[in-house]
Amino acid sequence: MGFLDQIKARWAMVNIKANTSRGKKVTGLQDAKRIGIIYEATDREIFEVVRGFINELREQQKDISSLGFVNVKYEEEIPKSKLGMDFFGPKSLNFGLKSADITVLNFVKEKFDVLLDLNLDANPVLLNITADSKSGFIIGNGDGGKIFRDLYFEDPANHKPNSVREAKLKQLQTLIDNIKKYATRL
Repeated sequence: MGFLDQIKARWAMVNIKANTSRGKKVTGLQDAKRIGIIYEATDREIFEVVRGFINELREQQKDISSLGFVNVKYEEEIPKSKLGMDFFGPKSLNFGLKSADITVLNFVKEKFDVLLDLNLDANPVLLNITADSKSGFIIGNGDGGKIFRDLYFEDPANHKPNSVREAKLKQLQTLIDNIKKYATRL
């Protein structure tokens, strides 16, 4: 991450404010009809894990919309949207790391029963979406963005991965497992 990127990330974190006007309502996955999922889709393996989770929820007759942030240099590398899986890239971001992409704006306006924030690194791009969301109940990973979530899971301290990628995959799988275990019936 370059110096300018670090300044942008800091600026974004300082300026992110939680949406106080959203109507909070505790809803478990079992009772949720409309579920939104946001995640970083740059890594192919992480994308595949999230896609598997989305398919699992769809098998339960849930209406799923997902939004993936793909951090690539060229817009052509961003996958095309399909079947409720939308993507956006860094070209649509302003200095505060908020996206002006119409797909992102529509996703933020959507009133999901549950928003699953699979943001593992407190990425300010995804935290902006979480903070602005109109969703009734937001579930995600703790750490940096826990103030924007209604239910969050802390990372276990016993992760000793061999690589950063392995750590992310393990962390994502742990988050998904926790969501399935603890957020099904609320």
